Amino acid sequence: MARIASHTATYDATARIVRATRAAGVMACTLALLQACNGSDATAPSSAPGSASASAGAFIATATVGSMVVAPTRLTVSGADGRAARGVRVTWTANDGGFVSESESTTDVNGSTVTRWILGPTAGAQTLTAHVPGLPPVVFNALATPGRAATIRFPSSTSRLALLGDSLRLEPTVLDRFGNAVTTAPLFN
Repeated sequence: MARIASHTATYDATARIVRATRAAGVMACTLALLQACNGSDATAPSSAPGSASASAGAFIATATVGSMVVAPTRLTVSGADGRAARGVRVTWTANDGGFVSESESTTDVNGSTVTRWILGPTAGAQTLTAHVPGLPPVVFNALATPGRAATIRFPSSTSRLALLGDSLRLEPTVLDRFGNAVTTAPLFN
């Protein structure tokens, strides 16, 4: 009957433990590298920004002059590979006398960033521009409507009533607090 010396069996068991420990270490390092280089914990975009887009159409909002657009203005940036670009700096410029809550912001893990837009004092079309380094600007549009009636102006021409019972037609101009003509004038009884 063949006999195995105890020191040979001990040597083989120790060698297996060393190999298993080494393999486990290699797997742990590989997993750590994969997680650091690929996935949601990345700290930079996987490639240079490739596109920026707004999630809305031509006019994203209608609001009263001098007021905040109800929904936040959102911009999404993706890399050249189509993946969300995290950590990209976006500069916002409100035109037409408006302003924004943040003139600079950074994209999140989904490649998105938002700002709040307050429209300027002039009724009509207004724009907000998002600038991403290396990409064409993205322009957002809003329609600013006049505010409530604040002033009523009568024509400067003065008419005299000659006889009792004569009538005079007055056509006042109704303006909001910024001087925009209000088209829905208040009714007087």
